[in-house]
Amino acid sequence: MKHQADKHRRDVHLEPGDSRKQSVARRRNEKLAPRFFGPFRVLEKIGQVAYRLQLPEAAHIHNKAIAERVASPTLPATLTEDMEVLLKPGQVEGVREGEAGKEVLIRWKDLPEYEATWE
Repeated sequence: MKHQADKHRRDVHLEPGDSRKQSVARRRNEKLAPRFFGPFRVLEKIGQVAYRLQLPEAAHIHNKAIAERVASPTLPATLTEDMEVLLKPGQVEGVREGEAGKEVLIRWKDLPEYEATWE
């Protein structure tokens, strides 16, 4: 059973002063909202997997986070003068058939894996 539980876990070691993004994916019905918020500084390590982040007062999220719910900051995608995001498709991750027809899961170049979208 431990082997099965360890499949989805990852080893994360953060130091005070590191910059990380806080996950906000478990918020109520915000489909188009970003999955991560930040980046924020790590202030201290609280327990084996818990960290305290330096968040603004207006954030309305808890300043303690477990290591599995934080991500490394990513650089923003390239923008045009018209503020359009320039994305290039990387590879097809999956295919599904729905009422609207076939859809493919596209992993975009220069974006993290969690930003893959169904097109």
